Amino acid sequence: MSTEENKALVRRHLKEVLEGGHVELLDSYYAPDGSVADIDTPEQFRDRVLWHHKTCPGFKLTILDLMAEGDKVMAHLKYNLTYSVPVDPPPANFPPLGQPVTWRNFNVFRIVNGKMVSQQPLTGWTEMLVEIGVIPLEQIDHNKTAVRKFVDAVNNQDTALLAEVCTPELAKDWTGLLPGVYAQFKDHRVEITDLVADGESAAAKMNSSGIHTGDFLGLPPTGNAWTNQGICYFKFRDGKIANFDGQWDVVNHIAQLGGAIQPLA
Repeated sequence: MSTEENKALVRRHLKEVLEGGHVELLDSYYAPDGSVADIDTPEQFRDRVLWHHKTCPGFKLTILDLMAEGDKVMAHLKYNLTYSVPVDPPPANFPPLGQPVTWRNFNVFRIVNGKMVSQQPLTGWTEMLVEIGVIPLEQIDHNKTAVRKFVDAVNNQDTALLAEVCTPELAKDWTGLLPGVYAQFKDHRVEITDLVADGESAAAKMNSSGIHTGDFLGLPPTGNAWTNQGICYFKFRDGKIANFDGQWDVVNHIAQLGGAIQPLA
Protein backbone atom coordinates (compact mmCIF):
# COMPACT_ATOMS: atom_id res chain seq x y z
CA MET A 1 0.00 0.00 0.00
CA SER A 2 1.08 3.58 -0.58
CA THR A 3 1.76 5.99 2.27
CA GLU A 4 -1.47 7.84 1.46
CA GLU A 5 -3.41 4.57 1.63
CA ASN A 6 -1.80 3.79 4.98
CA LYS A 7 -2.75 7.22 6.32
CA ALA A 8 -6.32 6.76 5.10
CA LEU A 9 -6.54 3.39 6.87
CA VAL A 10 -5.33 4.87 10.17
CA ARG A 11 -7.71 7.82 9.81
CA ARG A 12 -10.69 5.51 9.26
CA HIS A 13 -9.65 3.31 12.17
CA LEU A 14 -9.39 6.26 14.55
CA LYS A 15 -12.55 8.09 13.49
CA GLU A 16 -14.88 5.21 12.62
CA VAL A 17 -13.87 2.59 15.18
CA LEU A 18 -12.37 4.48 18.12
CA GLU A 19 -14.42 7.69 18.02
CA GLY A 20 -17.46 6.35 16.19
CA GLY A 21 -17.71 3.09 18.15
CA HIS A 22 -18.21 0.92 15.05
CA VAL A 23 -16.38 -2.10 16.44
CA GLU A 24 -17.82 -4.28 13.69
CA LEU A 25 -15.26 -2.62 11.37
CA LEU A 26 -12.25 -3.69 13.44
CA ASP A 27 -11.45 -6.73 11.33
CA SER A 28 -11.11 -4.44 8.31
CA TYR A 29 -8.22 -2.51 9.85
CA TYR A 30 -6.64 -4.75 12.48
CA ALA A 31 -4.27 -7.72 12.25
CA PRO A 32 -6.22 -10.85 13.23
CA ASP A 33 -4.35 -11.66 16.46
CA GLY A 34 -2.33 -8.54 17.14
CA SER A 35 1.09 -9.28 15.65
CA VAL A 36 3.31 -8.11 18.51
CA ALA A 37 3.03 -7.58 22.25
CA ASP A 38 2.52 -3.80 22.02
CA ILE A 39 -0.81 -4.04 20.22
CA ASP A 40 -4.12 -5.35 21.55
CA THR A 41 -5.86 -8.28 19.97
CA PRO A 42 -9.05 -7.27 18.15
CA GLU A 43 -11.09 -8.57 21.11
CA GLN A 44 -9.09 -6.47 23.59
CA PHE A 45 -9.40 -3.34 21.47
CA ARG A 46 -13.13 -3.97 20.97
CA ASP A 47 -13.59 -4.13 24.75
CA ARG A 48 -11.58 -0.93 25.16
CA VAL A 49 -13.69 0.94 22.59
CA LEU A 50 -16.96 -0.28 24.09
CA TRP A 51 -15.79 0.73 27.58
CA HIS A 52 -15.05 4.28 26.43
CA HIS A 53 -18.39 4.59 24.68
CA LYS A 54 -20.15 3.40 27.85
CA THR A 55 -18.29 5.62 30.30
CA CYS A 56 -17.82 8.74 28.16
CA PRO A 57 -20.37 8.70 25.32
CA GLY A 58 -19.80 11.23 22.60
CA PHE A 59 -16.11 11.72 23.32
CA LYS A 60 -14.19 13.64 20.67
CA LEU A 61 -10.97 12.54 18.99
CA THR A 62 -9.20 15.16 16.86
CA ILE A 63 -6.46 14.16 14.43
CA LEU A 64 -3.99 17.02 14.65
CA ASP A 65 -1.51 15.56 12.18
CA LEU A 66 -0.74 12.39 10.23
CA MET A 67 2.67 11.59 8.76
CA ALA A 68 3.67 8.45 6.88
CA GLU A 69 6.87 6.85 5.66
CA GLY A 70 7.28 3.31 4.39
CA ASP A 71 5.02 0.99 6.37
CA LYS A 72 4.60 3.38 9.34
CA VAL A 73 2.10 6.13 10.13
CA MET A 74 2.51 8.61 13.00
CA ALA A 75 -0.66 10.18 14.36
CA HIS A 76 -0.76 13.24 16.63
CA LEU A 77 -4.10 13.07 18.44
CA LYS A 78 -6.15 15.10 20.90
CA TYR A 79 -8.84 13.60 23.14
CA ASN A 80 -11.70 15.54 24.75
CA LEU A 81 -14.12 13.65 27.00
CA THR A 82 -15.99 13.50 30.28
CA TYR A 83 -16.38 10.24 32.18
CA SER A 84 -20.06 10.06 33.08
CA VAL A 85 -20.59 6.57 34.54
CA PRO A 86 -19.33 6.73 38.14
CA VAL A 87 -20.54 3.31 39.32
CA ASP A 88 -19.07 -0.13 38.56
CA PRO A 89 -17.27 0.57 35.26
CA PRO A 90 -15.32 -2.18 33.49
CA PRO A 91 -11.55 -2.18 34.17
CA ALA A 92 -9.57 0.47 32.32
CA ASN A 93 -6.44 2.57 32.55
CA PHE A 94 -7.93 5.18 34.87
CA PRO A 95 -11.28 5.71 36.63
CA PRO A 96 -14.33 7.77 35.67
CA LEU A 97 -13.38 11.26 36.73
CA GLY A 98 -16.71 13.03 36.42
CA GLN A 99 -15.18 16.10 34.83
CA PRO A 100 -14.08 17.20 31.35
CA VAL A 101 -10.50 16.22 30.54
CA THR A 102 -8.22 16.54 27.54
CA TRP A 103 -4.85 15.10 26.58
CA ARG A 104 -2.71 14.48 23.53
CA ASN A 105 -1.24 11.27 22.13
CA PHE A 106 1.43 10.33 19.63
CA ASN A 107 0.82 6.93 18.07
CA VAL A 108 3.05 5.13 15.56
CA PHE A 109 1.22 2.43 13.59
CA ARG A 110 2.90 -0.20 11.41
CA ILE A 111 0.82 -1.51 8.53
CA VAL A 112 1.41 -4.73 6.58
CA ASN A 113 -0.85 -5.93 3.78
CA GLY A 114 -3.50 -3.37 4.65
CA LYS A 115 -3.76 -4.24 8.35
CA MET A 116 -2.28 -2.62 11.46
CA VAL A 117 0.19 -5.06 13.01
CA SER A 118 1.77 -2.90 15.73
CA GLN A 119 1.16 0.32 17.61
CA GLN A 120 3.54 2.32 19.79
CA PRO A 121 1.75 5.01 21.82
CA LEU A 122 3.13 7.97 23.74
CA THR A 123 0.33 9.42 25.84
CA GLY A 124 -0.20 12.67 27.68
CA TRP A 125 -2.27 11.01 30.42
CA THR A 126 0.25 11.68 33.17
CA GLU A 127 0.25 15.45 32.73
CA MET A 128 -3.55 15.47 32.62
CA LEU A 129 -3.91 13.25 35.70
CA VAL A 130 -1.47 15.39 37.66
CA GLU A 131 -3.31 18.54 36.59
CA ILE A 132 -6.66 17.30 37.89
CA GLY A 133 -5.16 15.77 41.03
CA VAL A 134 -5.56 12.05 40.32
CA ILE A 135 -1.79 11.50 40.49
CA PRO A 136 -0.31 13.58 43.32
CA LEU A 137 2.91 15.42 42.56
CA GLU A 138 4.31 13.95 45.76
CA GLN A 139 4.22 10.46 44.22
CA ILE A 140 6.09 11.62 41.12
CA ASP A 141 8.72 13.32 43.28
CA HIS A 142 8.98 10.17 45.42
CA ASN A 143 9.60 8.01 42.34
CA LYS A 144 12.26 10.36 40.98
CA THR A 145 14.00 10.41 44.36
CA ALA A 146 13.92 6.61 44.49
CA VAL A 147 15.59 6.37 41.07
CA ARG A 148 18.32 8.79 42.12
CA LYS A 149 18.91 6.75 45.28
CA PHE A 150 19.03 3.57 43.19
CA VAL A 151 21.79 5.07 41.03
CA ASP A 152 23.67 6.19 44.16
CA ALA A 153 23.39 2.65 45.52
CA VAL A 154 24.83 1.21 42.30
CA ASN A 155 27.68 3.72 42.23
CA ASN A 156 28.60 3.08 45.87
CA GLN A 157 27.69 -0.63 46.05
CA ASP A 158 25.37 0.36 48.89
CA THR A 159 23.20 -2.69 49.58
CA ALA A 160 21.38 -0.98 52.45
CA LEU A 161 20.24 1.79 50.10
CA LEU A 162 19.13 -0.82 47.55
CA ALA A 163 17.00 -2.42 50.26
CA GLU A 164 15.49 0.98 51.06
CA VAL A 165 14.27 1.82 47.55
CA CYS A 166 13.70 -1.61 45.94
CA THR A 167 11.37 -4.50 46.62
CA PRO A 168 13.15 -7.35 48.46
CA GLU A 169 13.33 -9.41 45.28
CA LEU A 170 14.94 -6.66 43.20
CA ALA A 171 17.28 -5.63 46.03
CA LYS A 172 18.46 -9.25 46.32
CA ASP A 173 19.08 -9.46 42.55
CA TRP A 174 21.16 -6.27 42.50
CA THR A 175 23.05 -7.15 45.66
CA GLY A 176 24.20 -10.29 43.87
CA LEU A 177 24.87 -8.48 40.59
CA LEU A 178 27.03 -5.57 41.73
CA PRO A 179 30.22 -7.50 42.67
CA GLY A 180 30.38 -8.90 39.15
CA VAL A 181 29.86 -5.47 37.59
CA TYR A 182 32.73 -3.98 39.56
CA ALA A 183 34.94 -6.98 38.79
CA GLN A 184 34.39 -6.31 35.09
CA PHE A 185 34.69 -2.53 35.34
CA LYS A 186 36.84 -0.72 37.87
CA ASP A 187 35.53 2.74 38.84
CA HIS A 188 32.17 1.92 37.29
CA ARG A 189 29.86 4.93 37.52
CA VAL A 190 26.41 5.86 36.27
CA GLU A 191 25.08 9.41 35.87
CA ILE A 192 21.48 10.45 35.22
CA THR A 193 21.22 13.02 32.40
CA ASP A 194 17.42 13.17 32.15
CA LEU A 195 14.61 11.76 34.30
CA VAL A 196 10.83 11.64 33.94
CA ALA A 197 8.27 9.86 36.10
CA ASP A 198 4.57 9.30 36.72
CA GLY A 199 2.71 7.64 39.55
CA GLU A 200 3.80 4.10 38.67
CA SER A 201 6.99 4.31 36.61
CA ALA A 202 10.06 6.33 35.68
CA ALA A 203 12.45 6.54 32.75
CA ALA A 204 15.99 7.90 32.78
CA LYS A 205 18.65 8.68 30.20
CA MET A 206 22.01 7.73 31.66
CA ASN A 207 25.72 7.92 30.97
CA SER A 208 28.05 5.22 32.28
CA SER A 209 31.83 4.91 32.46
CA GLY A 210 34.58 2.74 33.87
CA ILE A 211 37.79 0.83 33.19
CA HIS A 212 37.68 -2.66 31.67
CA THR A 213 39.23 -4.96 34.29
CA GLY A 214 37.37 -8.26 33.83
CA ASP A 215 35.91 -10.55 31.18
CA PHE A 216 32.95 -8.85 29.45
CA LEU A 217 30.86 -10.80 26.94
CA GLY A 218 33.87 -12.99 26.19
CA LEU A 219 36.29 -10.07 25.80
CA PRO A 220 39.30 -10.39 28.16
CA PRO A 221 40.22 -7.34 30.27
CA THR A 222 41.92 -4.61 28.24
CA GLY A 223 42.41 -1.84 30.80
CA ASN A 224 40.61 0.52 28.42
CA ALA A 225 38.52 3.36 29.79
CA TRP A 226 35.07 3.68 28.25
CA THR A 227 31.89 5.78 28.32
CA ASN A 228 28.44 4.73 27.21
CA GLN A 229 24.79 5.81 27.06
CA GLY A 230 21.54 4.05 27.84
CA ILE A 231 17.85 4.31 28.65
CA CYS A 232 16.56 2.72 31.85
CA TYR A 233 12.96 2.02 32.84
CA PHE A 234 11.67 1.58 36.40
CA LYS A 235 8.32 0.22 37.54
CA PHE A 236 7.06 0.79 41.08
CA ARG A 237 4.95 -1.30 43.43
CA ASP A 238 3.82 0.03 46.81
CA GLY A 239 6.35 2.87 46.58
CA LYS A 240 9.32 0.58 45.85
CA ILE A 241 11.19 -0.06 42.60
CA ALA A 242 9.89 -3.48 41.55
CA ASN A 243 11.25 -3.82 38.03
CA PHE A 244 14.28 -2.46 36.18
CA ASP A 245 14.99 -2.68 32.46
CA GLY A 246 18.11 -1.05 31.01
CA GLN A 247 18.92 -0.72 27.32
CA TRP A 248 22.55 0.22 26.64
CA ASP A 249 24.60 0.78 23.49
CA VAL A 250 26.45 -2.54 23.68
CA VAL A 251 28.02 -2.20 20.21
CA ASN A 252 29.58 1.15 21.14
CA HIS A 253 30.75 -0.27 24.47
CA ILE A 254 32.49 -3.26 22.91
CA ALA A 255 34.08 -1.09 20.21
CA GLN A 256 35.68 1.15 22.86
CA LEU A 257 37.14 -1.95 24.52
CA GLY A 258 38.79 -2.97 21.25
CA GLY A 259 36.36 -5.72 20.38
CA ALA A 260 33.77 -6.27 17.66
CA ILE A 261 30.55 -8.23 17.33
CA GLN A 262 31.00 -10.96 14.72
CA PRO A 263 28.39 -13.23 13.13
CA LEU A 264 28.56 -16.90 13.96
CA ALA A 265 30.40 -19.03 11.43
